[in-house]
Amino acid sequence: MKKLLLILLCLPMIFSSCKKEEENEVVIEPISLNNAWNLNEENTFLEEGFLGGNYIDANSNIFYSNTINESFFISNSLQNIITTGESTIFKSRIWSFNENQSLIEIYVDYNDITYNDAQHSYSKKSDTLEINFQTINTQKFLINKLDVNDLHITSIQNDTTYFPIFDTNGVYQDTIIYNITSKKYYFTKQ
Repeated sequence: MKKLLLILLCLPMIFSSCKKEEENEVVIEPISLNNAWNLNEENTFLEEGFLGGNYIDANSNIFYSNTINESFFISNSLQNIITTGESTIFKSRIWSFNENQSLIEIYVDYNDITYNDAQHSYSKKSDTLEINFQTINTQKFLINKLDVNDLHITSIQNDTTYFPIFDTNGVYQDTIIYNITSKKYYFTKQ
């Protein structure tokens, strides 16, 4: 009986003397637009098509036939790629979004001199970002990706050019050619 009592008294002491293992806490950083984002790449795309009527593509001699209310997509091509640090006059371009809905745009040259600081305002609703640039130009963007490390945005059709089509006699053919320029920006968190 004494041995049993001794075992029962020692058993709690053994367990209490053991150190509890500390759990590694996983810190989940909140996903927020309010950060400094370094531009890695800017791509410019040109979409071409026509609205209404018939159209003969002068480059390919293809005849397209539509009703007046239809549009027809001809092509979408990559026109320009700007990769920061490789094909630009600046070393880096940084967009810093703040909680007070201001965007500070900074360029850094290859001598690490900051220039062309500009402050813009912005608003974000769901997956749409609207930036009011200092040049009085307002541009809407679709947020394609926003996570802890990456921000990818695409400009929403803001730069569209329309060309009416006339026949050889100068008669309007109920057809309009359109060109839509859009840009995609790829940022990483600074």
